Amino acid sequence: MAFGKLTITTENGELEEYELTRPTTSIGRQPGNDIVLPTSAVSRYHAQVDAAEGQVFLVDLGTVNGSFVNDQQVEANGRVALKDGDVVQLGDVRLVFSSPRRGTGPLSAHPIEHVVENIPIRLVLDDPQQPVAPGSFLQFALVIENHSGVERVFTVEAGGMDGDWIRINRREVRLADDDQTEILISVRPPRSSATRPGRYPLRVRVAYKDDPAKVVELLREVDVMVFAGMAMAMKAGRQPGNYHLAVQNQGNQLLELELSGYQADKLLGFSFTPPQFTIDSGQTQQILLRVTPNGSIPPGERVSFAAVAHSRDVAHYTAPLLGYYREPRGGRSAGWLAGLLGLPVLVVLGLLVVALILVGLVAGDVVRLPGALSEGPEAAQPIAVSATPLPPTSPPLPTAIPTPVVNLTSFGATPAQLTFGTAEQVEFTWVVDMPGNVKSYQLRENVTRTLVPLSVSAPSVARFDIDAADLVDTFGWGSHDYTLTVTGVDDVPRSATASLEIDPVLCTLQTPAEIHLAPDTSSGPAIATPPSHQVVIAGRTADKTAVQVWDLGTHKKLGWVNAADLSCPVTPEFSDYIVLTPGPSPTNTPAG
Repeated sequence: MAFGKLTITTENGELEEYELTRPTTSIGRQPGNDIVLPTSAVSRYHAQVDAAEGQVFLVDLGTVNGSFVNDQQVEANGRVALKDGDVVQLGDVRLVFSSPRRGTGPLSAHPIEHVVENIPIRLVLDDPQQPVAPGSFLQFALVIENHSGVERVFTVEAGGMDGDWIRINRREVRLADDDQTEILISVRPPRSSATRPGRYPLRVRVAYKDDPAKVVELLREVDVMVFAGMAMAMKAGRQPGNYHLAVQNQGNQLLELELSGYQADKLLGFSFTPPQFTIDSGQTQQILLRVTPNGSIPPGERVSFAAVAHSRDVAHYTAPLLGYYREPRGGRSAGWLAGLLGLPVLVVLGLLVVALILVGLVAGDVVRLPGALSEGPEAAQPIAVSATPLPPTSPPLPTAIPTPVVNLTSFGATPAQLTFGTAEQVEFTWVVDMPGNVKSYQLRENVTRTLVPLSVSAPSVARFDIDAADLVDTFGWGSHDYTLTVTGVDDVPRSATASLEIDPVLCTLQTPAEIHLAPDTSSGPAIATPPSHQVVIAGRTADKTAVQVWDLGTHKKLGWVNAADLSCPVTPEFSDYIVLTPGPSPTNTPAG
């Protein structure tokens, strides 16, 4: 389902159209955005388009050059609803928004429902109709209704693709007759070169636990998108001016690259072998780079340059790699000889020189050899030594001492997957080398790009605890990616990403029921009546008589209800929920 499209006019007058098929579409200069605008006037992460509340919004991400809709600037980190024909200006790029439903009111973001009624159960599985990028997740909601006439336990399975891609928040549910519940199924293909793009089947099976032959199977198709990624390393060869490059395709599609060199003052020339090549996903290509001076460079002087990889696909991204060239001391011929001879030959020649000097000293009677070698008349005779002087050799080139930097070696979340209400906190942990060089930490949720406040020191092994409820309150349920960026004293950011999945378990609130400010629901006025009979448990009292519940749709805290008024799945058990200290509800006010 498309929420609309953006049309871009390129420099040569051609039109490029981008269908808005995802709830959030990122736009920026950095490769990896959904829409990449390769111009310096656009920030790395400039803006995003959100489909929410039945409308489509342009959201500015706090950029330098700003975002404009119909010549009106969008407030930094603010949003503006888009209408059909609106003109969006990002830097020097002009985009036109088109609504897929011209003149028919607001957009509908509701999924398409499909129903199967082969046996006395009814299944409804939504259809997001959008592709999923490797490393991201796509979530399906499966509704199960029991119409068998008796209470039953149902088992839920999903397959058709790699089982590690699929997560189900509940694989077993108990339902009374004419009751229903919702199961969340997440599909997350890994961000790996082994994840091939294409269409994959998702088969969902629901069966009676006591009679597996009574089964209903639904089929969906999941489109896995392509993504580009590469890594490049460079090492100086033994001969001055020679460099060995290794380029690895870390994406999941064929990578076509072209190499070039850059030196700001044009002091160097570059020759790559090969200059153009194609690498399959997961493969590595070896390249020889020959750097030659275009002018006179003083011996021993270091000149910085960049080896630049240019992609030859529609993204047209560039990836520079910094290197250094140093003119050999004693001229290029000396450096050539040192490189040709190598260390073993130089050692032998050094020993030969020492031997010749020793012979000269003995001949000049400066040094007397012991024993019979120094006796007799022959010893007093001068010995003529004729030796051709050895060509000067270059001393070893000094090693450049790099500026101390920070190396982020690991980052993860513990637990990586949890059921909401069964764990109070999530631990983000990471390991850094040379923590004394850390300038700043930054933790960000990837979809909304919202910063998570950090308060940590800089040990080599760092840990930051945050309440799981705070994360859900801010970002909602399901799977989310969090990126930790560590910036060193060299002002170079280094990032790593960790995935965290917090899944809700739906419980049914009996009718009539009330939500209270405190766990003691037997006294005091109710602060609200439930907006829905479907609620999520966030925790319980120590005596298990009252539970705190949240609203599924808004992922906000509601208050406390009597535990006897709730009907919940078999798993997790009631004792698995955490014990909460009573406190006021921030989202409700007393009735009346």
